[in-house]
Amino acid sequence: MFVRKKKNKSGSTSIQIIDKTGGTYRVIKTLGASRDIDEIERLVQLGTSIINKADDNQPRLFTVKTETEQAIENFCQGLSNNNIRTIGPELIFGTLFDRIGFNKVDDELLPPHHHRQARLSNQQA
Repeated sequence: MFVRKKKNKSGSTSIQIIDKTGGTYRVIKTLGASRDIDEIERLVQLGTSIINKADDNQPRLFTVKTETEQAIENFCQGLSNNNIRTIGPELIFGTLFDRIGFNKVDDELLPPHHHRQARLSNQQA
């Protein structure tokens, strides 16, 4: 469930609690409509608190986390694609280059072997 702000033709904004189940959106409750920004924000906060109370009635799965699980979760949340480096391209492209015969080419115009592999596996390199 989530809180949706929906603009009306009259210019006001309706605040609704929406549930998406099976790919369809269903209005659970309309909390109100207003043009006042403060009133809209108050209705959004009300909707959020209603959703949180409703979630408390549902049983939670996997709520207890050990210290190890919490440490792993904290570590993974700090990761991005820039922090991850693959080592597979060396194994794949190195073998492929050797079979094609690029390892025997000794040309000054071609970049070194590892640079060519880097360009194939990471076009930004």
